[in-house]
Amino acid sequence: MRILIVDDLVANQRLLTRILVRLEHESEVAGSGAEALALLAEARFDLVFMDIQMPMMDGLETTRRIRSECTDAVRIIALSGLAGDDARRACREAGMDGFLSKPLTIPAIIAVLAEHGA
Repeated sequence: MRILIVDDLVANQRLLTRILVRLEHESEVAGSGAEALALLAEARFDLVFMDIQMPMMDGLETTRRIRSECTDAVRIIALSGLAGDDARRACREAGMDGFLSKPLTIPAIIAVLAEHGA
């Protein structure tokens, strides 16, 4: 799969990139919501891992914009340290297709990838 990682923290970007390489997936990184929108306008991705808490444009707003501006029906998986029902509901309402709690684990990532076509 070709996966876009959207996270403002370099440590999280590197961790997820390493995991995806080990799982034999191609990935690209966006450090902000605006950068993610620009990349999605230029290239096709099978899946987006979207951090929820980012400065300027958070993951919820970025997802709403993706759903309104992008013609491809890319699957978006929330990444959040907030694992409660309110956070999950906000992600669904914004248009996300799944939810992963931080800290991320390889089994959880594998399960999400399997659920969404990998």
